[in-house]
Amino acid sequence: DIIGAKEGSVRLTTVLKKLLAVTLIFVRGAELVEGGLVVDVRPTWRRPRCSWCGRPSAGYAQLAPRLWRHLGLGGVRIWLRYAPRRADCRHCGVVRAEQVPWAFPGSRFTAAFEEFCAYLAQITDQTAVTRLLGIDWRTVGVIVGRVVERKLDPERLQNLRSIGVDEFSYRK
Repeated sequence: DIIGAKEGSVRLTTVLKKLLAVTLIFVRGAELVEGGLVVDVRPTWRRPRCSWCGRPSAGYAQLAPRLWRHLGLGGVRIWLRYAPRRADCRHCGVVRAEQVPWAFPGSRFTAAFEEFCAYLAQITDQTAVTRLLGIDWRTVGVIVGRVVERKLDPERLQNLRSIGVDEFSYRK
């Protein structure tokens, strides 16, 4: 029972959207599969957006459905499923798969999953992260690399003139 809800007044799709905590999506349905839950979603915007610049673009063909791994819930793995459209961006002059609000371009993991993976990699070793998230050791490194690239300012070392390294040794 959901507290304060009248019987039959809360739809499954509404509950799933709240549990996923992803903005700018419609939840269309869900399917229990071996090893987890697949949630069918779509972006809230009508026109596809370029996955590079984010501008609304002309869309035409629908690609095959793709799965993005999301954060699990109580030991249940969750995937978001969507068949992205092809976006013909006038600004970039390139046709790409459309931008989705839950993941960064080229990733098969949601942004929330990648952020959590990178956080775990900061506080524990890579082997522990692979066990906790059920992903390959190399995948952890790739995800961490993407998150660091997004977070760090590419010009952070632009005016660097010199660097010093202080070494010390500890002896008992």
